[in-house]
Amino acid sequence: MIKKLSDKWLIVPIVLLLISFLYRLIDQSKMLSFFPLDYINDWSSYMAQLHFLKECGFHQYCQYWYNGFVSFLITPPGWYFFAYPLLILFNDVLHATYFSMILLYLLGFIFIYYLGKSNKYSLLKIIAFFLFFFANPIALGNHIRQGRITELFSFVVLIPFVILIFKYKSEKLNKRLFLLLSLVYAVLIPAHFQEAFLFSFLFLGLFLYKKKFDKLYILLIMLLGIILSSFWLIPFLANIKNKLIFSYEQAKYLTFSKGLILTNIVSIIVPLSLLILFYLYYKTKSKSKGEALFYLPILSLSFLFLFRLVQYIPFLKNISPDIYNLFFLFFAIYFLFTLDLNKISLMLRKFIIYMLILISIASLVVSVSYTPKFRDYGDLEEEFLDVLSKLDGSFLIAETPDGITSYPKAYYSMAPIYYNIRTPSGWYPHIIDYGYKNRLYRFTEGYWNKDCGALKEATADLEVSYIISTIESCEFLKGCGFNFVRNTQSLCLVKA
Repeated sequence: MIKKLSDKWLIVPIVLLLISFLYRLIDQSKMLSFFPLDYINDWSSYMAQLHFLKECGFHQYCQYWYNGFVSFLITPPGWYFFAYPLLILFNDVLHATYFSMILLYLLGFIFIYYLGKSNKYSLLKIIAFFLFFFANPIALGNHIRQGRITELFSFVVLIPFVILIFKYKSEKLNKRLFLLLSLVYAVLIPAHFQEAFLFSFLFLGLFLYKKKFDKLYILLIMLLGIILSSFWLIPFLANIKNKLIFSYEQAKYLTFSKGLILTNIVSIIVPLSLLILFYLYYKTKSKSKGEALFYLPILSLSFLFLFRLVQYIPFLKNISPDIYNLFFLFFAIYFLFTLDLNKISLMLRKFIIYMLILISIASLVVSVSYTPKFRDYGDLEEEFLDVLSKLDGSFLIAETPDGITSYPKAYYSMAPIYYNIRTPSGWYPHIIDYGYKNRLYRFTEGYWNKDCGALKEATADLEVSYIISTIESCEFLKGCGFNFVRNTQSLCLVKA
């Protein structure tokens, strides 16, 4: 007879993942004092657009990027609405953004606590669930270090969505459940388009599971959610034609090329683990046909993802591998903690426990040793800030093909917030069309090719007042007829 397993084995992974999680939060707290300017940086884009919500409004003309655009016509506004009260409270975009992240993690824990209690999890299981999902290397890298805060917002909203889906799966529909599901779905849609599309497959599972009139009710729930989010969804759909938003085929990263090996290894382990854990879960449910139907869409997605078939399917190929992996991971953790480990063989039980401990150790090592830390300002950043403070018109940063140590897009985000300066470029290319992208590229191409005529023509077309370049290109720009303003040790500033 196999000895009954206690949840105390979870203490080791909990401690390791908690250390990793707190380490990243503390390191990232430097952004309370320093606007992030390095290359590993989506934070700056989202902070700038949060600032635009305050300065320009919602669906209003905003002058700061791309020579003017309509705010949140393409950008999903979910997180921005969530963080806006904090911006009003702190009157500082850095504090509002950082503490919105902390608040999201608190909400994530509360939602997982409720999910765990409804499934009779121990407190150790609840804490472990939270850490396995939010403190794994993928989540830490994406949500904290890289700053994909809108993605974090979507995954936090996923949890109450799953809770309500599970509730409808096991109970009869009532008005309260109908309205709550519709409302949460209405929050998911404008949270982020990739996650909203992926998470909608849960409705398909519910549709397969339920019978008769419940199928109609599911469609009505979805319809009401779409109607409630139509204030953003309809203008979004009406304006996405020719935009760059669907030009990014994220599935291209599912290849074992240089720099993508780790992503692809994880993209094999996670969906494969989901399929194996579902099989074990399915066995403990006495091989219920209903359970198989309910999870069939998720399992099918994991199969398509595992064998890299998503790259041939419209919309699915536009979803990031990390989003797929986190989505599959959520249900893998759920299957693991919901199945009874005492009903599986001792060898398999030990294998699962040891693997989770090893993964927790690896997570801590990756977080502390390999995931880049918040980058403090160096001489180049100080020079950039000094140059920006002297501008009184629109500007572009002329990048070399190899780039520079600071992230030009971060300055395009910082300039409107702190200097009230606009730029014909920006840091959210989804909102521009191919024609405008080509106009920006002509500027860059003229600079790279040292073509004065093309560079001056592009500068005039984009209504650029100032160009910031590396010091090595200063003589070239002056030779093109641009007016020299000043230089620093590394940078050159000219006026068009």
